[in-house]
Amino acid sequence: MKHNAATVGIYTDDLAGNLIARAGQKWEPSNGTEGDLFISRNCLNCAKWHPEKMCQIMLMTMAVDITDEEYPSEWCYGEDGQPTCTAFREKASRQKIAHRCKQTKDMFGGDE
Repeated sequence: MKHNAATVGIYTDDLAGNLIARAGQKWEPSNGTEGDLFISRNCLNCAKWHPEKMCQIMLMTMAVDITDEEYPSEWCYGEDGQPTCTAFREKASRQKIAHRCKQTKDMFGGDE
């Protein structure tokens, strides 16, 4: 099980290196701070994230114990030892569109 390259690692390289043997095993945050860090770096940047409709994977990680068969397998250790979500989908980048003032003449030769 590879670490999803689009997700962001939360552990130091040393710690992650010590967890490589757990690759593919379910991962559970050790505390609320670790969970918040994972969610802010990964879940909030996932294309599936919507503030009004929470991700079922995230909800289930909070609702059931990791030893329960219903605990999501998507949250697991990657081959690099970093926690990852195999369901993560990177958001499409949104380019900011520059709005041009219609009252200002184009200085670069475009339409006036």
